[in-house]
Amino acid sequence: RAATVRLWGYNERQGSSQILALDPKTGKTREVLRTAGGSQSLRSHFSPDGRWVATTYDYENVVYDFRNNVVLIDTTSGAQRALAPELHVGEDLEWSPDSGALYASVLDGGFNGIRQLGVDGSVRILERGERYIDAFALAPDGTKYLSLTQDGQGRRELRLSDSNGSNPRVLLTIDDPTREFVMGEFREISWPSFDGMH
Repeated sequence: RAATVRLWGYNERQGSSQILALDPKTGKTREVLRTAGGSQSLRSHFSPDGRWVATTYDYENVVYDFRNNVVLIDTTSGAQRALAPELHVGEDLEWSPDSGALYASVLDGGFNGIRQLGVDGSVRILERGERYIDAFALAPDGTKYLSLTQDGQGRRELRLSDSNGSNPRVLLTIDDPTREFVMGEFREISWPSFDGMH
């Protein structure tokens, strides 16, 4: 199996970002992905079966990472395709052990949530709204995921859920300002912008 590295290149005309696959046995590299601009969120996540490299970057605006999308790259042919292009995701991705799906944090209004994005194009909502997920990690056996969250009152928690989003529970409350302070009302509001976003 190869490893991948991210490179940024600059010259007087145009910057670029690349993912290169490195064969540890031969030391040779090959280009997996090249984009214009400095895609700071570009990461490489090999599927467990080695068939895919998943990454996130804003292919609608390669100059600056604004609304990132998930892109799958076939490690043999180099063909690319977007997974759920209408969703805008964070940088972290986790593969299911069977290489059939990716777990991603997805923007959801003023918060975000966890979605399972199938290689077949399916999308399953596992968690949404009411809190912001700073980070998450899928267990090696794929049965559970752990998330670090913060809600609108500043409550930070370490939470554990089954991999299908069921049985969520708080393992640890790291900070809870509501125990020390009287908090005001918190409401999420939205309005359409000129480009149709809310």
